[in-house]
Amino acid sequence: MLKDCCSALKEAASALKKHRSALKEVTPAPKKLRSALKEVIPALKRHRSALKEVTPALKKLRSALKNY
Repeated sequence: MLKDCCSALKEAASALKKHRSALKEVTPAPKKLRSALKEVIPALKRHRSALKEVTPALKKLRSALKNY
């Protein structure tokens, strides 16, 4: 009986160690994602403003080509 308890305790300790190491791998991931988003969001805003400039220019080009 005591052997079974010790064996179960060893298994539980081993599982906890694996769980702890897995948590150490997972914890930095949200931080990396947040920093990546901080870079991506401004780039998307710049892209949107560039599109706002390009769209009228393309419309002018299209109308000029129609008149040509």
